[in-house]
Amino acid sequence: MEQFRGAISPARIVSMLACPGNALSCKPCLTGHLADNRVGQCQGRSEFAGQMEELSGEGASHSVYRGILEALEAGSVIPGQRLIESELSAQFGVGRNAVREAMQRLAARGVVNLHRNRSASIRQIDTDEANEIFDVSGAMTELLFGLAAAQYDSDRHQVELQGALDDLKAAYADGKEFVFSRARRGLYRVVLKIADNRELSRIFPAVGTHIINAKYQSRKLQAIRIRDYQKMVAAVIDGNVKRAGALARKHNEAVREAVSEHAAFHQRPLLGNRKSPAGL
Repeated sequence: MEQFRGAISPARIVSMLACPGNALSCKPCLTGHLADNRVGQCQGRSEFAGQMEELSGEGASHSVYRGILEALEAGSVIPGQRLIESELSAQFGVGRNAVREAMQRLAARGVVNLHRNRSASIRQIDTDEANEIFDVSGAMTELLFGLAAAQYDSDRHQVELQGALDDLKAAYADGKEFVFSRARRGLYRVVLKIADNRELSRIFPAVGTHIINAKYQSRKLQAIRIRDYQKMVAAVIDGNVKRAGALARKHNEAVREAVSEHAAFHQRPLLGNRKSPAGL
């Protein structure tokens, strides 16, 4: 798969994370309108600034882990880009062990590739692998929402689930890709909690949709997601296991198709629709 848009230097990533207004959602910083040595000097505050400030209490490796994920989502690192341990250690102000731990976590999530005797790199996904990812994510999302519908209890889950959906609606109205993506992940965390399956909670984040979602962002995809998630959540609340699962599967295919169209529009052929394997 080809590179992400707007590649910037590793130094900019760190400056963005230090931005008082959280440059990851600050347009001047994010779009590269400021030089590397000036990124992070804007004075705005964003809805995520407080959350970023809390990273210091979550461990040194977590700051690297979250920093790479959010830089990827912001389009600030690209597939194939090397993540040099010594540079990350200096730039994030952490020890090399913390960087190695972060790389292990990112590899487990399918975001980076680890190489023997070479630096880790942002994972690259070709057409066939992207289709394989959608095959797996379709089956797992169908299972997830079916389980959530079976386990749903209004007394225990209604407030949190409705809150996550309201956050997603607000993010859609906001229009920022980064804000919407974060709200979408929040919804999935709540649904995983409701489904209450420890093995699914362990393996679901490792499905390699993070690279695809970060690369192919558009208002059309947001519209598809907000439309489908509302239907999927409604089916969960109704306790309709079959419908919740079917809607989740249909949503996965709608996203696959939209990503393929997005790639074709930009003259970057990526995905072709494939029939799901029998029995899934």
